[in-house]
Amino acid sequence: TSGNEDKHKRAVLDSLKAGWLSAAEDMVQQYYGLQGDGSTMKIDLDTTDGKNGVLASVTGASGLGNDVTLNIDMADFNDISTPDGGTGPVYDDRVIAHEMVHAIMLHSTGMNLPQWFIEGTAELIHGADER
Repeated sequence: TSGNEDKHKRAVLDSLKAGWLSAAEDMVQQYYGLQGDGSTMKIDLDTTDGKNGVLASVTGASGLGNDVTLNIDMADFNDISTPDGGTGPVYDDRVIAHEMVHAIMLHSTGMNLPQWFIEGTAELIHGADER
């Protein structure tokens, strides 16, 4: 990987550690009453489908104790120059909040819910006023 690519990855990891993940987890607990179960969540910064495709996703098996992976497409997370990581209508911290809903729901509900509900709750957590 190039030095520039490494700097972008470091910026994303630093932002995740500085509050994107914990803020998202706090929102899910506050608004939906669901919380993480302490399972390991891996971060994958090497999954890509190119710019403006899938920004991020969560993969893993449902149920307590199973690992979950947060896949972040660096083609879409490449300019972390503001605390929220972007410009309207797409902010990286909000994308992470959306995906954290999926990650927590994967373990706590098994995602055994209608697709409209799964996506609707993930969108609602961060608001979609700009879209």
